[in-house]
Amino acid sequence: LSMQGLKRLLTKPVLLPILSALLMAAAFPPYSAWALCFVALVPLFLTLFEAQTLKQAAVRSAIMGIAIVYTGFYWVGDVAVNFGGLPWIVGKIVLVVFSLFGEMQFLFAGIGIFLMMRAFPRSRVLWIVGIPTIYTGVDFLFPKIFPNSLGHGLHGWFSLAQLVEYTGVSGLTFLMLASNGIIALRLSKKIDKVLAAKAM
Repeated sequence: LSMQGLKRLLTKPVLLPILSALLMAAAFPPYSAWALCFVALVPLFLTLFEAQTLKQAAVRSAIMGIAIVYTGFYWVGDVAVNFGGLPWIVGKIVLVVFSLFGEMQFLFAGIGIFLMMRAFPRSRVLWIVGIPTIYTGVDFLFPKIFPNSLGHGLHGWFSLAQLVEYTGVSGLTFLMLASNGIIALRLSKKIDKVLAAKAM
């Protein structure tokens, strides 16, 4: 994949958020590849960096929220069928409805991150702090049926998980988002640098 091809891929509103959802789901049981927590959101952030309008940022973030339900909460429909005694088609409808609001923190955090980047377009250092702060804050404040957080994905790294005693799971979520944001910013800068050199 050439740099030009990668740059075009970053403008795709569907593929990269879904890739992030798949990687994040793999960090949780039953796969428990917790190391993916530190890179799983990089595809999402890269496509957010390329968003030109608030609508584009909102759509890409919303797709992430919907995709994470289908990859990580696919069992919600089964619960409705097996424990609620509902027909299977109703279980599917329950999953679809849940996907529309179950992980909406991605939508609101994505909008907040886009607005921050537009307000401070040259302050990459601020972005490094702002990205995890915005997401962690929204994740902490936004009401959810299941009190889950991305930081729970680090359950397999026992020594780091001890941090929860002092910061709560939000501390782990912040570290994850900071890692993903730094990697995405570095990769985005490298892509732009290579393409600028080729254009000369």
